[in-house]
Amino acid sequence: MNSSRILALICLLACALLAFARTIGTDSVISTTDTLTYEYPWRGVIKPTAELEKYAQSDVTCCWHPWKIFYHREFQRGHYPFWSPDIACGYPVFADSTMMGYSLPIFLQSFLPSNLAINLGFFLQTCIGMIGLFWLLQTWRLSSSASLFGAMAFGLSFPVLEWEVAVSVSGAIIMLPYLVLALDKYRSTQAIRYLAWASLVCGLGILQGSIQSMLYLYLAALAIACAHCWEQPSFFSSCGKWILSLAVLTVLSFCLAAIALIPALQFFLFHNIRTRGIVDNWPAFLFLRPLVLTPLTVLGTINPALLGNSHSIDFRPIVTAIFGNMGFEANWGSNQWCAYIGIAPLTLAFVAWMRRKADPHVRLALWLVFLPAGLMLWTPLYMITYTRGHGITSLGLAILAALGFEYLRQQPTIISKRLKYVHFAFCFLLVIGMCVVSFQSSKLLEIALSHMKKQQALGHQSMYLASDYEFQVAKIRAFIDNYSLHSPNLWSLILICLATGFILKALENKWLSVKAILLLFLALTAVDLALLCWRTVPVVPVATVYPPVPALSFLQKQPGLFRVNSDRILDKEIEIARPNQLLPYDIQTNGISESVVPSWTHNAAGEFLPDEYSNVRYLILPPQSALPVDPQRATPVYEGPDAKIYLYRHTLPRAFLWPLEPGETAQQARRRLEQSSPQEILSNHPGNVDIFYDNTEHLRLTFSTTQPALLIVLDRTYPGWNAMAQGIARPIEPVFGIMRSFEVQAGESQAQMVFQPTSWRAGCCISFLAATTLLGLILCRRRSTTV
Repeated sequence: MNSSRILALICLLACALLAFARTIGTDSVISTTDTLTYEYPWRGVIKPTAELEKYAQSDVTCCWHPWKIFYHREFQRGHYPFWSPDIACGYPVFADSTMMGYSLPIFLQSFLPSNLAINLGFFLQTCIGMIGLFWLLQTWRLSSSASLFGAMAFGLSFPVLEWEVAVSVSGAIIMLPYLVLALDKYRSTQAIRYLAWASLVCGLGILQGSIQSMLYLYLAALAIACAHCWEQPSFFSSCGKWILSLAVLTVLSFCLAAIALIPALQFFLFHNIRTRGIVDNWPAFLFLRPLVLTPLTVLGTINPALLGNSHSIDFRPIVTAIFGNMGFEANWGSNQWCAYIGIAPLTLAFVAWMRRKADPHVRLALWLVFLPAGLMLWTPLYMITYTRGHGITSLGLAILAALGFEYLRQQPTIISKRLKYVHFAFCFLLVIGMCVVSFQSSKLLEIALSHMKKQQALGHQSMYLASDYEFQVAKIRAFIDNYSLHSPNLWSLILICLATGFILKALENKWLSVKAILLLFLALTAVDLALLCWRTVPVVPVATVYPPVPALSFLQKQPGLFRVNSDRILDKEIEIARPNQLLPYDIQTNGISESVVPSWTHNAAGEFLPDEYSNVRYLILPPQSALPVDPQRATPVYEGPDAKIYLYRHTLPRAFLWPLEPGETAQQARRRLEQSSPQEILSNHPGNVDIFYDNTEHLRLTFSTTQPALLIVLDRTYPGWNAMAQGIARPIEPVFGIMRSFEVQAGESQAQMVFQPTSWRAGCCISFLAATTLLGLILCRRRSTTV
């Protein structure tokens, strides 16, 4: 490796360090979400203001950060967790891909402090993505400076920063350059070893991210295939070869990721999947939605002041007030349409676009820009991907920027007056458009407020609108002020545009040398994207994420094993009752986790059973909420500004015995149990049971019974759980729909339950064989036959 490459890589790492240095090694956590306002979790602790950061995601405090804490806690206890008893009466974390159990941030949790592992994981993921694109551009014989420019534009682009915390998305985005590199090599050589390399990248992307990551990787692979087929004289013959190649890639990558995919498939079949959005108006979804979101995508791609600043807010109150939900209730997030890579890189991408007829690499990058974006915006694929695949678009734009940079280095005269005038015209129209938004602020505010009031009147308001209406009004005002002439973000945009224009003018008039001009482009882009990163990725102190709120401190002090629940009305539910947010407190819940709904507790008649049947002792409600159950069932035990807590009077214990009557089968006893009230169950048990959790997958039970009985454990049953009692393996049968039960004989004895999932062992074997095969193909230097 020559000195220029080493220097370029050092500069690349320095850029990533500049973006994330605020948190690495400090007691803070990076969050690209509106941690404190959108799903403001601890209203009684921190006073909300319109200055708090607002970003498109809302899952950090609800999902990703708590799960990382859970993994870290289990690693500290000495084992890798396959199961969590804390959520939904037990949850197979190894099978839910959104838990990202095989990702780099989870791996770091095994030997680093939790927050340091989280923040260092973000930094390393960014470095991995940038180094991948640097490597790709180097194989195309671009200079080290051009490769550095493109890698920096990609690694610090908005899609990468926006989804940094969502490893289920970023796990694919950071692998995209490696996939393009492998398939581009395969395109030129037709060697199977490069197809194996691409399969390895896709498999690692699935493992590092999720099944959703798979879609983004395959969209990129499809764009590369289309680019190659379009270049060939025999289009249909090339299409046939690529279809076969992509089929081979799919099979090999699926086999490599089998350790995650097979458990996930079993998980999918074992549950009813909750519908995340329903198309209620297909014409609006197919035609109106693309027409509305396409210009917003373009606007977000060229306008950094729209992104990630402390005054940002959802466009939804304004746009949906004008256009409705466009046929899909979960149709878009506030900033998800953006693919901003910097003003200077966008300008140089235009330089590359001018050379599209002469350079096949430019045409490949254009396919990466337009094909995934078009499919996401204009087809029903949007129902699955939303606009999260704009990481592919940002990769294509970054490649174009690097190619444009290289053209400037080689042929400085390519910059013409037309390009300079195009740049200034674009900047002028952009600033004028923002000023128009500012001058129409009163109208936009009126539209947004009327929409919010209408949603409240229809009962569709979300929890944060219902409880913080005035605060949200302040946020809307702040958002509109962001586009006014006194907005620092607007002036930041103007200055960056003027600086880019000055550099172009200096190059045209030869005021500076070409090397100096290129260094100015690099410095301006580094500053531009660092500012974007600091606006998009705020530092949130840990204390503001999970402070010791009084309600949860009260629950932590209660003895014994128990679960908590809320009223399950998500529009009104307070966040401290949500399943994942209870994980840092070691408080268990029977609430629903993530995107799956279990076949919930029911009796023999199929009727829903009350909370007492699933070991729920406490009910957590908002402070002003009325008790949603019969007052005879629960009594208040805590009331404060953060929550109201009720105690159920007749909660079943975590484990208990149910007698087998003479001549009665176990199935008949279970049916009789399901038809009994909690009071009858508590008064009719033939002995005592003590339960001990050795770890999340192993529990011991000591029991004493005067007659044969069913031993009931109010934990969820799932394939892979095995029971051993009195030295004999016992089959586990479901009771109350999802709970575990097995037979025991009279006397004093012990039993144990162990979770040993067969699906994981089968997936592990397949993944090992696939990894061995792929590595063998990759390391084989002999030219292979074509597919």
